[in-house]
Amino acid sequence: MSVPWWCLMSWVPAQTRQGAALAQSIVNFLRDKGATTFIATHYPELKLYAGQTPGATNASLLFDLDTLSPTYEMTIGLPGRSNAIAIARRLGLDETILADAMRLLGAEQPQSRIAAGPSTICAKR
Repeated sequence: MSVPWWCLMSWVPAQTRQGAALAQSIVNFLRDKGATTFIATHYPELKLYAGQTPGATNASLLFDLDTLSPTYEMTIGLPGRSNAIAIARRLGLDETILADAMRLLGAEQPQSRIAAGPSTICAKR
Protein backbone atom coordinates (compact mmCIF):
# COMPACT_ATOMS: atom_id res chain seq x y z
CA MET A 1 0.00 0.00 0.00
CA SER A 2 1.34 3.44 -0.83
CA VAL A 3 0.67 6.18 1.70
CA PRO A 4 -1.49 9.06 0.43
CA TRP A 5 -0.18 12.59 0.74
CA TRP A 6 -2.86 13.12 3.40
CA CYS A 7 -5.96 11.46 4.74
CA LEU A 8 -8.80 12.44 7.07
CA MET A 9 -10.38 9.74 9.22
CA SER A 10 -13.12 9.84 11.81
CA TRP A 11 -12.58 7.14 14.39
CA VAL A 12 -14.68 4.04 14.11
CA PRO A 13 -17.65 3.85 16.49
CA ALA A 14 -16.89 1.19 19.07
CA GLN A 15 -16.50 0.74 22.77
CA THR A 16 -14.00 3.30 23.99
CA ARG A 17 -11.13 0.89 24.71
CA GLN A 18 -11.73 -1.09 21.51
CA GLY A 19 -12.09 2.04 19.41
CA ALA A 20 -8.91 3.55 20.88
CA ALA A 21 -6.96 0.32 20.30
CA LEU A 22 -8.20 0.08 16.71
CA ALA A 23 -7.42 3.75 16.04
CA GLN A 24 -3.91 3.42 17.50
CA SER A 25 -3.30 0.35 15.34
CA ILE A 26 -4.37 2.29 12.23
CA VAL A 27 -2.00 5.14 13.15
CA ASN A 28 0.84 2.63 13.78
CA PHE A 29 0.18 1.06 10.39
CA LEU A 30 0.32 4.46 8.65
CA ARG A 31 3.47 5.47 10.58
CA ASP A 32 5.12 2.18 9.57
CA LYS A 33 4.35 3.14 5.95
CA GLY A 34 6.13 6.49 6.40
CA ALA A 35 3.29 8.86 7.26
CA THR A 36 3.54 11.48 9.99
CA THR A 37 0.23 11.53 11.83
CA PHE A 38 -1.67 14.38 13.47
CA ILE A 39 -4.22 13.01 15.94
CA ALA A 40 -7.41 14.83 16.95
CA THR A 41 -9.62 12.57 19.03
CA HIS A 42 -11.90 12.17 22.04
CA TYR A 43 -9.93 9.11 23.19
CA PRO A 44 -7.61 10.04 26.10
CA GLU A 45 -5.44 7.02 25.25
CA LEU A 46 -4.73 8.45 21.79
CA LYS A 47 -4.05 11.95 23.12
CA LEU A 48 -1.42 10.44 25.42
CA TYR A 49 -0.08 8.24 22.59
CA ALA A 50 0.26 11.26 20.27
CA GLY A 51 2.12 13.22 22.93
CA GLN A 52 4.64 10.43 23.54
CA THR A 53 5.17 8.82 20.11
CA PRO A 54 7.69 10.04 17.53
CA GLY A 55 5.91 10.63 14.23
CA ALA A 56 2.55 11.31 15.93
CA THR A 57 1.35 14.74 17.05
CA ASN A 58 -1.80 15.98 18.76
CA ALA A 59 -4.05 18.22 16.67
CA SER A 60 -7.46 19.86 17.02
CA LEU A 61 -10.09 20.53 14.40
CA LEU A 62 -11.94 23.67 15.43
CA PHE A 63 -15.69 23.89 15.90
CA ASP A 64 -17.82 27.06 16.19
CA LEU A 65 -20.22 26.64 19.12
CA ASP A 66 -22.37 29.58 17.99
CA THR A 67 -23.22 28.02 14.65
CA LEU A 68 -22.68 24.36 15.69
CA SER A 69 -20.50 23.84 12.64
CA PRO A 70 -16.84 23.11 11.88
CA THR A 71 -14.55 26.03 11.02
CA TYR A 72 -12.30 23.79 8.86
CA GLU A 73 -9.28 25.09 10.79
CA MET A 74 -6.72 22.88 12.51
CA THR A 75 -4.44 23.58 15.46
CA ILE A 76 -1.35 21.36 15.62
CA GLY A 77 0.31 20.42 18.91
CA LEU A 78 -2.69 20.61 21.24
CA PRO A 79 -5.29 17.90 21.81
CA GLY A 80 -8.93 18.89 21.41
CA ARG A 81 -11.84 18.39 23.75
CA SER A 82 -15.39 17.19 23.41
CA ASN A 83 -18.14 19.69 22.67
CA ALA A 84 -21.03 17.42 23.69
CA ILE A 85 -22.16 19.47 26.69
CA ALA A 86 -21.82 22.82 24.92
CA ILE A 87 -23.76 21.48 21.94
CA ALA A 88 -26.44 19.95 24.18
CA ARG A 89 -26.79 23.31 25.97
CA ARG A 90 -27.08 25.16 22.66
CA LEU A 91 -29.76 22.70 21.52
CA GLY A 92 -31.77 23.34 24.68
CA LEU A 93 -31.17 20.31 26.90
CA ASP A 94 -32.42 20.94 30.43
CA GLU A 95 -29.84 22.73 32.61
CA THR A 96 -30.42 20.24 35.44
CA ILE A 97 -29.16 17.44 33.19
CA LEU A 98 -26.23 19.54 31.97
CA ALA A 99 -25.23 20.51 35.51
CA ASP A 100 -25.31 16.88 36.59
CA ALA A 101 -23.16 15.88 33.61
CA MET A 102 -20.64 18.60 34.48
CA ARG A 103 -20.65 17.41 38.11
CA LEU A 104 -19.96 13.85 36.97
CA LEU A 105 -17.08 15.11 34.86
CA GLY A 106 -15.75 17.28 37.65
CA ALA A 107 -15.21 20.07 35.14
CA GLU A 108 -17.05 23.32 35.82
CA GLN A 109 -15.00 25.21 33.23
CA PRO A 110 -16.60 27.50 30.65
CA GLN A 111 -16.29 26.44 27.01
CA SER A 112 -14.78 28.85 24.49
CA ARG A 113 -16.89 29.84 21.49
CA ILE A 114 -14.45 28.03 19.19
CA ALA A 115 -13.55 24.56 20.41
CA ALA A 116 -11.82 21.49 19.05
CA GLY A 117 -13.55 18.35 17.87
CA PRO A 118 -12.59 14.81 16.81
CA SER A 119 -11.02 13.44 13.63
CA THR A 120 -7.55 12.45 12.51
CA ILE A 121 -5.40 14.05 9.87
CA CYS A 122 -2.50 12.12 8.31
CA ALA A 123 0.15 13.72 6.08
CA LYS A 124 2.98 12.09 4.15
CA ARG A 125 6.47 13.23 5.18
